Amino acid sequence: MGTGGVSPRKSYRVGSIDIVIAGAESLVGVADGVTRLPSPGGVPLARLFVDTSAERDWPLEVSEHDDAHVFGRDRHRLEVYPETMDVRLTLTRQLGADAVCWLRRDLFGLLACLSGELMLHGSSVIRDGEAHVFCGHSGAGKSALCRMLSAQGLEAVSDEINWLFRDKEGVLRMVNQLFWIPDPTASATLARSGDPCPPVSKVCLLRQSPACALKAPLHPATTFSELLACHLGIDERHGFIRKRAEALAKLVETVDIPVFEFNLNPSEVMRTLFG
Repeated sequence: MGTGGVSPRKSYRVGSIDIVIAGAESLVGVADGVTRLPSPGGVPLARLFVDTSAERDWPLEVSEHDDAHVFGRDRHRLEVYPETMDVRLTLTRQLGADAVCWLRRDLFGLLACLSGELMLHGSSVIRDGEAHVFCGHSGAGKSALCRMLSAQGLEAVSDEINWLFRDKEGVLRMVNQLFWIPDPTASATLARSGDPCPPVSKVCLLRQSPACALKAPLHPATTFSELLACHLGIDERHGFIRKRAEALAKLVETVDIPVFEFNLNPSEVMRTLFG
C-alpha cells in the first residue's frame, strides 16, 4: 500500500500492538484513545494513514478488493490491508458527534482484529482498577447492565467489543478504550481508571432473571457464540477468527466464566457482583 507521500511520525501503544499514525493532525478529537501512550517498541506494528476530503466521494459499502477490505461509512472510509497491518483512513472535514463515535468504534475494532487477540462480545466496566466483562447475545442486557453500573459510580468502558490479552507476566488484561464514551478526553479517563490496560477480575455470561445470582459456568462448547466478537467482516479470510477462537479456548480452559442472572434492581446487582 502506498503512503501518499505522508511520512509516519509517531508510534503509540494500544493494548499489545503499536500503531504509527501519519496525518494525525486530522484526528484531533477523534484519536484521543489511540494516541495516549508512548510506545517502547518490540511488538507488532500497525500503520494508519489519514487523509481528508471536503465531502464524501465514496459509496456506502462493505467490500473486498484484491488484498484490501473496504468499509465506506457516511463520514469516513477505511481501506484495510490485513497482511501488512496497514489502514488508510479518509475523513470528511466535518465530523459530527455520531460520526466521531462510529469512527472511534471502527478504529478500535480494526486494531483489535489486527492484533489477532481475544475480542469478547459484551459490555464492560472498571471498579477499583479492575475490569469486569459481561457477555451475551443481542438482547441479553449488556448495554442495560453497563448503564446501571455506570449510574452506581463504576467506569463504563464498552457495550460491544472488548479487547483482552495476556501481558508478559501472564496477567489477563483489557484495553481500556475511550471510543464508547460520548465526549471523553484521554487525561480525564486515565485519571479515573489509573490504568490503560487494567487486569480482568471477572468475565460473566448474562441471563435476565427475577432474582440476581452467580451460577456455575456452562460447558465451554456452548459459550463460544456468546463470547466471541468479530468486527467488520475481516476475520475469516485472513485467519483472525481462528486465532481469536484459539485465544478463547485458552480463556475458557483457565478462567471460570459464571452465568450472572440479573434483574434491574441496582442494589441487588451490586451486592451479587461485588458483595
